[in-house]
Parts: sequence; structure tokens; C-alpha cells
Amino acid sequence: ARRVDASVDDHGRFEWLRPGIYLDFLKWRKQGYLWSGALFLASALYILPFKPFPGSNWGVDFEGGLLTDIQVSKPMTVQQIQGPFSDWRVQKVAGENMFLVRMKFVSAGQDQIPATQAEVVKRLNQTIGEGNYRILGSESVSNEVGSEFTRTAIIACIIASFGILVYLWFRFELLFGVAAVVALFHDLIITYGVFNMLGDLGWAGEVTLDVVAALLVILGYSVNDTIIIFDRVRENMKLHPAMPLKDLINRSISESLNRTVNTVGTVIVVLVVMLLLGGKGLHDFALVLLIGVIKGTYSSSFVASPLLFDLHNYMKRRQEKARRRAREQRVALVGQ
Repeated sequence: ARRVDASVDDHGRFEWLRPGIYLDFLKWRKQGYLWSGALFLASALYILPFKPFPGSNWGVDFEGGLLTDIQVSKPMTVQQIQGPFSDWRVQKVAGENMFLVRMKFVSAGQDQIPATQAEVVKRLNQTIGEGNYRILGSESVSNEVGSEFTRTAIIACIIASFGILVYLWFRFELLFGVAAVVALFHDLIITYGVFNMLGDLGWAGEVTLDVVAALLVILGYSVNDTIIIFDRVRENMKLHPAMPLKDLINRSISESLNRTVNTVGTVIVVLVVMLLLGGKGLHDFALVLLIGVIKGTYSSSFVASPLLFDLHNYMKRRQEKARRRAREQRVALVGQ
């Protein structure tokens, strides 16, 4: 690392890195591509919806099942009601001692609703005790509704990505938008794949609407650090027009490091607290956000920025080749 001109924003008294430090991030772009490509491929293959791949660990919201509202007669935690069962989900809802129990259908026949209701009652008698709770109501979610949720979630992610591309295209230029959206898609697939891997290991729950909501949050948050770096790149292009693009991008990332570390560090602390102390209701939401924030911060410096550099060089080579071809054609015409 070397020092550059310290004409950067004052980030306050506390800084992780000395102002003016210069790190050559683009030197490691090939290693970053290999690591990100391997992780992306593993995640993408893992969530494929056909054998021999495991596929997504869909919850009741997507595969269908029974939602049961209960009220217990004494204060209890989600973990106490959950008991030893890992194939249902208990969630605290508004109201005194009120909870929502989500459980997939236990059978595929016409009696799937009463059979599932009976299984829920059996488990509640075991974890809470007969007579210590009251069932307020039940609602079934059909497979058709689950399929509609899936389509809606995919469409929401596509629309959000397209909106980000258009925004970056107008704010910067098309190459900036393409690099950011490719990195964003990479973050989303890896986050979703890693979450499903952890779910199969027993360290995470099923894919629910809460998980989809967290993925949509990542779409917005993950691109934030990329926009900060790209904005600094644009400013430095104006301040240092003669500087090579590689040095300019490295400088822009280095100048944003303190802000990145402070901002992301604060978010990670909050998410870790939610993960450890938030209980089952917040665990999966916080876990998805934690994976996405870490991966998004990494990709801003090691995926999006190197992509911008390589795309810019690729377009520059194409333009030079087109100009050379045009000159050769003019010379040929003059020679005739």
C-alpha cells in the first residue's frame, strides 16, 4: 500500500485506516473472480429445483400448509413452544401470549387439513400441555397460493434489479449499471444459496416471506456501497482526467474504505445482536441480511469495481478495433 493525496472527506476522529492510504484492489481481481465464480456456481447449483440438486427449502408460504393462531395461558417463549420439532415454525405475534404456528401439510390426500390440524394439536399438547392453550383459528395455504408467492417474489427481484440498472444508467452510464447489477445478482444468488445450505445443516429455517423480504432489502442495501464507490470514481475522473483508470478505481475504493468499514461494521453489530437475542422470529431474517451485507460489501470492491474496469477496457478495445477497421476501409477505397 502507498499513500496518495489526502484530499478526501474528513470521517471524524476515529478512523480504521490512515487518510490517503492506497490499496491495489484490482491486482486481486482474477482471484476475486475465481472465488466469487466458485461460490456463485455452488450456490446456483444447490438451489436448482430438480434432482440430484437439493433445491430450495420452501416453507409453508410457498409449498402450502396450515397457519394456526394460538394463545397460551401463561408466559412462554417461542423456543418452549417449538420444542424438539424442527419441521414447524412458531412465531410471536401481537397480543398477550399469542403465537402463530406454521406447519406444512403432513399428507397429500383430501384429509390433509384435518390430519395436519390433529398433528398440530398433538404437538402443542406435548410442548405446552393440554388445557394450557387455546386455538383461536386456522388457515390453510394451498400449493397454488404458494406458487403465486414464488412467482411474485421472483418478479419483485427482477423489477428491483431492472430499476437499479436504469437508475445507475441515468446517474452514471450504462457500464456502471451493468457492473452493479451483475454484482447484485451475484450477491443475491450466493446469499440465497448459502442460506439454504445452512438450513439443510440445521442452522437456518425454511424459506418464508420473511426471507424474501430480507432478500429485497439486500437488493437495495448491497448496491449502496457500490454506488458510493462509483460516485467517487466519477468525481475522480473529473479531478484527475489524466490518471489511468486502474489507479483511479483503486484510489476511489481506498478513499471509501473508512466509510465502508464504519457503516458496515455498525450494521453487522446490530444484525449479530438480532441473530443472537432476537429469537426464532428474527433469526432467519437477520441471518439473510448478515450474509447479504457481508457479501455485498465484498462484491463492491472485488466484483463490481473490477467488472467496471474490465468492461471499460473491453469497450475501449472494441472501439479501437472499429476505428482501425474504418481507417483500413478508407485506405482501400482511396487505393482503388
